Amino acid sequence: MKPFLITSTTITFLLLSSHNAHCLLPSVPLILQNNLTPLPDRITEQVDTKSNHNPQKFRLCRYFNVNYCESKLYKKHNPIFFIFCRSQNETLSEPHKIPLCSLPPRDLLRLGLSRPGNIVRFQNESILPSWTNIDLVVRGQQFAMDNIFTISLSYLFGLTLLLSIPPVADDLLLTGNSDDPQKAANRYAATVVQVILWMRRALNDSQNGKRNQQNPRLLEQSEDNWVLESLRNVRFIHITAANKIKGKKSPKTLQNKDHHPINSQFWEAVQRDLDSSHIPHNLRSMPETLQTITNSSVPMNQFSFSMTLFAFIGFSIIRSKELYARERLFDESEQDVLAFVHMFAVYGHALGIEDEFNIALQPNLQILTEYLEEIFQSYFISSLFNLSYGSKVLLEAFLQAAPQVFTGTDPETIFRQCLKQLLHIPTPNLDKRRNPIGLKYDALLELGRGPAALLPVWVPLTSPLIGLYHFKVGLQFFGDLYSSDENIAKQCFYYK
Repeated sequence: MKPFLITSTTITFLLLSSHNAHCLLPSVPLILQNNLTPLPDRITEQVDTKSNHNPQKFRLCRYFNVNYCESKLYKKHNPIFFIFCRSQNETLSEPHKIPLCSLPPRDLLRLGLSRPGNIVRFQNESILPSWTNIDLVVRGQQFAMDNIFTISLSYLFGLTLLLSIPPVADDLLLTGNSDDPQKAANRYAATVVQVILWMRRALNDSQNGKRNQQNPRLLEQSEDNWVLESLRNVRFIHITAANKIKGKKSPKTLQNKDHHPINSQFWEAVQRDLDSSHIPHNLRSMPETLQTITNSSVPMNQFSFSMTLFAFIGFSIIRSKELYARERLFDESEQDVLAFVHMFAVYGHALGIEDEFNIALQPNLQILTEYLEEIFQSYFISSLFNLSYGSKVLLEAFLQAAPQVFTGTDPETIFRQCLKQLLHIPTPNLDKRRNPIGLKYDALLELGRGPAALLPVWVPLTSPLIGLYHFKVGLQFFGDLYSSDENIAKQCFYYK
């Protein structure tokens, strides 16, 4: 499926085909932030384009081993070989061509809290890492769009649980853009349209004819690559936000509960369901380092960025059966999953994640699955059992905002399904709170999973239609600004 441009014909089709739903949207679109200063000028170094380097022939490294093994990535008639990462103890003559595998999960926290995620690495910073395989990124983009429903559902659940991680919650509370439903809706709508742009528009696609450019350094010199433009602007926003909140008082010492009231009955029901669950007690205790974060903690640090990257890819890998009623989301092509993960490894680097903390840098799918499961058990489960008041404020704002951005969702249903599908625990206390709307959404979720499990053609038939959903979000929140990929990359953001 080719990445498509926004055209008036496509927009008209979407509006006409979903007229009744669109009539429920606010009549006045929100025109949000549109003045962004670009990052430092891209590099202009000369690169030898006549080398014998073959981008379709690489090798896959064995995890934490100096020896290499080869693994074919079959895609019809286009096999690809690729070294995804190298061990921490391994040395190579050209290390810049192969990234380090990320640190063990326990070290992400120990070392990541003190490492900023928003420093400029060097003058005239390159947005793409030197180890980028552009063919593989484009293949990952294609796979994401072919499975857009499951990946979107995974992303929705990932964003929900991400707000339980203390340093992530602290950063969001200090920036002040996510603590009430309307601000949260604005911010997450901007996130959705940018992330969809990263997936639907090929990384090597530009209007000046360099569509098949394979060298990341030359690709960055293109002035109309809107995926790269979007990544630069998102990174600029993160750098600006980190500088804004640096040195501010930790929100854990702010007891402004009158300004941010929460639904205590809902959270009591959540806690009762968690406490009565089968989750082992050793997984319920939060790591001491997370409990003792102080004002001196580095804002938007590498640990927070690692957990955010988990929100993008984690549950689509480790909970695909629960989310989509299939043994694995990616039954038909394990290799395409690796391309999908490589895509987010590249994007994670572009947004400031160092290779040691880039959790998408794993050598194969089995190790990646085990690695992500350990992160989930080590950090997300314990954080859910020990939710701070600030996390509850952010979660309520997000859950109430979600129906504006993710049509077909109900606030309490999202959190209830997180506990059921991701933690595998019963929720009798939350079930008692279900209203008719919650019952309807639970039924719709089950009905939606049925055809995907029984009909092989269901996903390819529905994905192109679901892929158009970004028009609904973009037009609702950004109005006339949402008229081209250039405008999306340059202007469709929310930041104060």
